[in-house]
Amino acid sequence: MSWSHPKYESLLATAGYDRIIKIWKKSSNGWRVIFRHQADASVNCISFAPWEYGLCLAAGIADGKIIVIDYDSNRGIFVEPFRIF
Repeated sequence: MSWSHPKYESLLATAGYDRIIKIWKKSSNGWRVIFRHQADASVNCISFAPWEYGLCLAAGIADGKIIVIDYDSNRGIFVEPFRIF
């Protein structure tokens, strides 16, 4: 689990053995999932980058890959991950 910097509102990322990375946003009705990605293996760690690098999330996958998920501010959405081997 990882919290984004408060500059980016209330965002929370979760992941685990179910291989699903979720980014949650707090709304007036509670928390809702705004992005979901299924990795190829279980997700061992997840962390938002420091705010100086923009709104992006890195996840360490059990198969040795690192997934980086960026926020596209022009479209207002998180974009599909770029994998680093």
